Order: sequence, then structure tokens, then C-alpha cells
Amino acid sequence: MENVEYKKLDKSMFEFVQQDGTIHDKKLDTKPIGYFKDAFIRFRKNKSSVVAFIIIVILLLFALFGPVISRHTTTEVDGYYTLSLPKSSLFSWAGWDGASKQTVSQDGYDKLNAIFAEDIGDRANVNARPILKDYGSQVDP
Repeated sequence: MENVEYKKLDKSMFEFVQQDGTIHDKKLDTKPIGYFKDAFIRFRKNKSSVVAFIIIVILLLFALFGPVISRHTTTEVDGYYTLSLPKSSLFSWAGWDGASKQTVSQDGYDKLNAIFAEDIGDRANVNARPILKDYGSQVDP
């Protein structure tokens, strides 16, 4: 460390700021702010918290009034997709290709083939004609 010499300070260099001996606080010119008002002022200054609050309010409104406004009931079930398997082309290697293997008899196969033929409009399908006739299809044998 450097060797520093201090000069001796003279008392004449110092003087009091207030000579009367008493110091009083000044009265505040503003109204006092409560805890919640202060918290709300700080909340309004933070724009991201205001946006998040608006998003939460919108989600709550949807959750409260969505079921009332919707024309669907909670007891409705879409039977087409109830038993369907998950399907993803990205994860098809893991078995999520939406297909399943079934072992059926010839009658079961003919029935499924007839349903498929009816869906796609393949009325010329020879294997499906007797089944389609039994199930009341418009197909002529």
C-alpha cells in the first residue's frame, strides 16, 4: 500500500447546516397509499402481468360460460372415434399407425368387406353382394 499522509484538518473548515438545533420532518404533500393500492399500481406497470391476467380471465370465462353456450352436452359420445387407435406418421415405427390386427372368420371378413364396399360405393364387389343384401342395402344381386 502506498504511504498516505493525512493533513490535520482545521475546525474552521466545518460549519453546521442548521444552527437552531432542532430538525423537523416535512409533512408529505401526497395522500397515503394503502397496501392493495400500491400493489395494483405496481401490477399495472408490469405489462406482461396485465396480459397474463387478461388471458387467465378469458380462459375462466370460457370455462364458466362455454358449457352453457355450447349446443353439445357432456353425455354426447362420438362413436366413430371412441375405439380408434392413436395415429401418427412420425411415430408409426412405434405402432401408432392407427391400425390393429384382427383375426376374424370368413363371415366376419365378408361383413367387414361389405361395410367397406358400401362406404366407398363399390357395388360391383362380388364378395360383398350377399352380405349387402342381408343388411338391407340397395344393391341388386
